[in-house]
Amino acid sequence: MLPRFEESGEQDETSDIHISAHGLDCQIAGSAKGNLVISVSFSIYLCTLPSWDELTKAELELFPNLTLRRDLEATIRDAMREPMAAAVAAEETKPADQRRQKRDLQQQIYRELLGSHGVEVSSDDWVVDAGVNPEQAAGTPETDSSGQSETAGDGARPVTQRGRYIFHRDEAAQEIDIPQKWKRLPIELAPLSVDMSDEAAVQVAVETWTGQMREAVVKTIAAWVDTDEGRNWAYRAANIKPSYIRSEKT
Repeated sequence: MLPRFEESGEQDETSDIHISAHGLDCQIAGSAKGNLVISVSFSIYLCTLPSWDELTKAELELFPNLTLRRDLEATIRDAMREPMAAAVAAEETKPADQRRQKRDLQQQIYRELLGSHGVEVSSDDWVVDAGVNPEQAAGTPETDSSGQSETAGDGARPVTQRGRYIFHRDEAAQEIDIPQKWKRLPIELAPLSVDMSDEAAVQVAVETWTGQMREAVVKTIAAWVDTDEGRNWAYRAANIKPSYIRSEKT
């Protein structure tokens, strides 16, 4: 449990971007006498590495979704302009009932360019310009594609909808952080016991107990890290590459 502010009274420790915390502030009457005993128990959460089984459980949504390297994405987008314009021009020479839709042309050219860099789009997915509604992209065939960018340029960005890239080369992918999993560790502490009649002694006892609490946290973490589980599964800074997640073995 966290108070609203940390010890200096300046920084709010509660935050929506952290694990949920509840705050509790207590006040004791200045005239209080007798022995005060406070028993505290709590847990901390450590970031750990997920197992292969956890990565591949769809309901956990932990499997890394790698994207194209940003500079490669820009290169492919630029490379699409010329062949897309040529393909559209070639289609216009055909009878109206034999012309391929611009979206289909874009699919083919984009996939071919991806393939030259060792990347596929999973077979059941569409590639569309960024900003196109996924429902529109997956719906009925377009009767008029004039509203879309014909060359995937001018700010348009081809992206996959409802699917993922399949990388055969690590260098084509934008590396990402390891998916996060959390390990709960309970902390055991001796009760804080103070005589309320001695204000100075109370302050010393509280400071001593606070130091012991922090030491207990450090020791608990160190003890877990020193176990087989800790050595194998404690989080360490690294990035995910496609070759790392092709199978449980890799």
